[in-house]
Amino acid sequence: MNAAQLHLALNHLPGAALVFSLPFLAWGLTRKAQTALLLGLWLLVAGAVTAIPAYVTGEPAEELVEGRAGVTHALIEEHEEAAEVALPAALVVGVVAGIALALAHRGHARARTLAAAAFGLAVVTTALFVRTGHLGGLIRHDELRAGVAPEGAGGSGPAPGGEHDDDGERGHH
Repeated sequence: MNAAQLHLALNHLPGAALVFSLPFLAWGLTRKAQTALLLGLWLLVAGAVTAIPAYVTGEPAEELVEGRAGVTHALIEEHEEAAEVALPAALVVGVVAGIALALAHRGHARARTLAAAAFGLAVVTTALFVRTGHLGGLIRHDELRAGVAPEGAGGSGPAPGGEHDDDGERGHH
């Protein structure tokens, strides 16, 4: 397994853990369902822990895909910059969730308050991971980029608005 394959295998884990934590946390907080709340908190901790290898494998994966057709340095940089924001957010959420779990284990009254804070942070962090994942997908999935015609939508030429005049200049028809 090369670095790009490893990055692709790992990068879905933190986002999935965050997304799946939200309904459990919401249910646990609104219905006072302790088991659901604890599961949601454990998922946040798992999201934080798995965010580390997903981030660390990004640079070696970048080395493998740089220079390939359709891959631009700008796309990679935008994804990397998003990951540099998402990782610390995930780590903060993981720490807050871990403290909430420890307090809940001890029966501390502030566990629910900290769990509610973790939920709020998780909503924001989930959005950051969705954005980071989308930007990562743009690196190799040109069909996701604006201005790329779907396959079979008029041949293999440029997307609408991307036609060129006979002299190679972009035309505005």
